Amino acid sequence: MSSQGKSPQSVRDQDKVNPKSLLPLIFLTVVIDLIGFGIIIPVLPLYADRLGASPFEIGVLMGIFSGLQFLVAPVFGRLSDRYGRRPLLLLSMLGNIIGYLIMGLADSLPMLLLARAISGISAASISTAQAAIADATPPSQRARGMGIIGAAFGIGFILGPLIGGLMSLISPAAPFFFAATSAAFNFLLLWLRFPETLSVQNRLVSVSSDSSAWAGALRDRPMAALIGAYFLQTTGFSIMTAMFALFTQERLGFGIRENGFIFALIGVVAAVIQGRLIGRLVARYGERFLALVGVVLTTLGLAALPFIEGVGTLLIVSVVISSGNSLFTPTVNAMASQLAAAHRQGRALGVLQSSASLARFLGPLFGGWLFKLHPRTAFLIGALLVAASGLLVRIEINNEPCA
Repeated sequence: MSSQGKSPQSVRDQDKVNPKSLLPLIFLTVVIDLIGFGIIIPVLPLYADRLGASPFEIGVLMGIFSGLQFLVAPVFGRLSDRYGRRPLLLLSMLGNIIGYLIMGLADSLPMLLLARAISGISAASISTAQAAIADATPPSQRARGMGIIGAAFGIGFILGPLIGGLMSLISPAAPFFFAATSAAFNFLLLWLRFPETLSVQNRLVSVSSDSSAWAGALRDRPMAALIGAYFLQTTGFSIMTAMFALFTQERLGFGIRENGFIFALIGVVAAVIQGRLIGRLVARYGERFLALVGVVLTTLGLAALPFIEGVGTLLIVSVVISSGNSLFTPTVNAMASQLAAAHRQGRALGVLQSSASLARFLGPLFGGWLFKLHPRTAFLIGALLVAASGLLVRIEINNEPCA
């Protein structure tokens, strides 16, 4: 890409990005993005239910977003390795604006499905932001940097569901229009302030196919183990997030507002662990140990969830699940980043996020089918999948960069 195609901000800041100034900006960018995403989680299942969707169709709506992410994440990853992180982030925000607007205008399931598809195709912000962090941080600080994104997830889960619940009091479509507005603000913020983090010398001269990116990752035993573990953990967790609102509605009579508060609690836990504690915990215990602790906690929480009898036990189980996922996610991303060479961070993290996207596609579909059979079955199967991810995390991880 020529310098004529870049903004003055990008040209000026390229190759001299200061992590201390970059990380807060990435944090703010992802927070705003995840607020929009957090708005959707408790609102969309019940919004679709009002349009006559079955549990399986709700699973499709929740899953199609991630199914398309699975297809496009490696593409965005290799493009960001070639052209830089900034243009891919801008493209992602533009797609979010369009997708949320169509959701707000949707009066049928096909229209809602179209909106989710557009959002899924354009959703490259997380893996691209992770690659930007990897560009600007040394390996020893990578888990802390990835924790910034996890903390942003937490804040998004705090504010997003709360905003979604409040906006739904105005109208069923109001949460989606608010999400579109936040995405437009994020686009403007990125355009004006976000520097390019990928140096010229680390840009790939040629771009190989997506299949070679997957094949290369799967040929590397430690990376393949991380991909498999991330896939299984995310599948189990996504079953919970997709079916949680329906479960609490059936068991406790919860609506959008009550579920919004529960997801906000999950977000608080994630923000504290990943934003404040993960760096110190990694320094003391190491990434792999914390990932295994995360597996144990998530498994126990999912296994206990279908047996809750009241709000108190639901809150405890939600905290356990959130704690486990908050320990697992940044440590696995950090390990994957440490395995990848500097000029392939976008591709490696894109493949990892692609596996998670496939999990978020299959998880809601599988969960919706299981929930229809019996609500408890969905969460118990999710617990088994998460437990299986721990077996893959135990594979010895070396820290040599992938080719």
